[in-house]
Amino acid sequence: MLSVLLAAVLAQAPDDVLGFVSENLAKGNGNFHTYYRFSDQKLTLQPGDVLVYDILLDPKNPSAKGGIDIEFQGGGDLRDSGALDQSGRRAHGDAILTDAVGRWMTRRIPLDFLKGKTSEKWNLVFEGDENGRYAQFVDNVRVERADGKTAWIYQNGLPAVRSLEGTNGYTRNPWVAVVDRGRTANVEAARAEVVQTAERVRSLEQARRDVALAREFVKESPNPHLQAHILEATVALDNIERNAQATPQEVAAALHTVQTALKHTHPAMESYTGHLVGHAHIDLMWLWEWQEGIVASRDTFVQVDKFMDEFPGFTFSQSSSAIYKTIEENYPDLFKAIQRRVKQGRWELVGGRVDEGDTNMISPESHARHFLYGQRYFRSRFGKTATVGWEPDTFGHTAQMPQILKLGGCDSYYFCRAGKGKPLFWWQGLDGSKVLAFEEPATNSWYNADLSYANFQEMLDFKRNNGSKDMLWVYGVGNHGGGPTREDIKEALGWMKDPSKPKVRFSTATEFFDKLRTYDLSRIPVVADELNPIFEGCYTTHAEVKQLNRYAEYTTSSAEAVATVASMFGFAYPKEAFQRAWEDIAFHHHHDTLPGSFIHPASVKTKVQLRRAIAENQDI
Repeated sequence: MLSVLLAAVLAQAPDDVLGFVSENLAKGNGNFHTYYRFSDQKLTLQPGDVLVYDILLDPKNPSAKGGIDIEFQGGGDLRDSGALDQSGRRAHGDAILTDAVGRWMTRRIPLDFLKGKTSEKWNLVFEGDENGRYAQFVDNVRVERADGKTAWIYQNGLPAVRSLEGTNGYTRNPWVAVVDRGRTANVEAARAEVVQTAERVRSLEQARRDVALAREFVKESPNPHLQAHILEATVALDNIERNAQATPQEVAAALHTVQTALKHTHPAMESYTGHLVGHAHIDLMWLWEWQEGIVASRDTFVQVDKFMDEFPGFTFSQSSSAIYKTIEENYPDLFKAIQRRVKQGRWELVGGRVDEGDTNMISPESHARHFLYGQRYFRSRFGKTATVGWEPDTFGHTAQMPQILKLGGCDSYYFCRAGKGKPLFWWQGLDGSKVLAFEEPATNSWYNADLSYANFQEMLDFKRNNGSKDMLWVYGVGNHGGGPTREDIKEALGWMKDPSKPKVRFSTATEFFDKLRTYDLSRIPVVADELNPIFEGCYTTHAEVKQLNRYAEYTTSSAEAVATVASMFGFAYPKEAFQRAWEDIAFHHHHDTLPGSFIHPASVKTKVQLRRAIAENQDI
């Protein structure tokens, strides 16, 4: 009798599989990927361990890619370990899993050579570079051990741990939900069910975040009336989340109650403003040559111009006269469109330099020429110059940069690397010159950040630390260009329409810094120091590049002096040739070019050890 009852219970138990649906929004060349964590189980690998999991891929995936990755404590991961499955396919997400297309396949990946490593994160992976929607289903994720035991990672039900770990090119809002394994016989229907279920869960999670957000802002100005509305919203959410059988109509009714209640909290938020500054960090050269940097710039600017047609008010900020000059020479129609956007006040010129170049190794004359030719170009082509210095990725900042900025026409400075952990401060040069500096990482953000609820917590923290209710958010895909995505812009527009959010507006860095100056800034610190160092090895590696740069700088300066004297005796002064030479020199000051930053970490470690040995007079 007991065996009959047990069989009946087992027959009624759900046989869930984990569905993961995401979309690659990017088009063109790039290493596009997305990683979604579904477990943080700590498991120390032993000799004989084998990772086993069942996987099914949607036949409509643009490529037959998917799978699971493991990140280990102390660094390292499964994808780059060289591990192979039973068919000789790499464990890396780039492997083509033809056998899993439209049918379940069991992968077995021996982990013996990773023994001793301890898992930290278990991620669902898409590494498909082709544009489009991807879906995969996984089940029975486990590590089978040599002693016959099994360590289960995922077996059934919705995982307690669910978070997007990283994405490049893919949506930041993937869909993850469970579906009965039997339903995957119809992959298209199973995929639709995952999306629908995940949307329901996401709407409730978003409502919960809205309530938490309102609670944080009301703390800043306690009000019993507003707190009562927050309680009303909380109760509505608690009730619906306890009802596992809630219908879609009941969920919608609960969400309406939450939204109505939170509308009353807007007075606590309306004095805050988030300044959205669209940006595309474009490395002229890094893991690519300049020709590819030109194409990346063109593609980025074409899309930005289209977005400005589609979304009224959308703004964009970009530095580096070298990039604009290249667009002017190669894509004149696009350049005219940029000129029109600058005139409209929607495209902001920042930086004022030829490019986002190194500030530590270049000569004093080079600093002057960067601003001379950068700002001169801006004025001649756009009728205005930059007032905000812009060095988000430069590896260090000389102590005299405040004076150089002021003399170059910039009274504010935006940067990300090598700061002092102070979001806002007066940066004072050796001569007493001061600029208002904003260090984005000190706000827990970055120059190519996405938009999320974390932005609002940053806003509150910024106000508490600096007294300003105006906050800067620089957002958009960077390094190889890209800029704000459609997803970013729609998220921003949603915030603007939501009465339960602080004010959010498309803005510029100049507007943000101008607004800051309306506050009492006496409480912010003064930093009278260099902002260094970071990536120390990049200043000593590839020494020949540094030597040739210095040679180019001093020979050009010397040639100018000789030509000046010669002009007094009737010889023509080659002004245009000298300008071309200086602009070429400044171009190669780019922070990923002159410092030679793309070096193996072991090289940096070796140089640091060598320097220490010399300092300690050791026998090396």
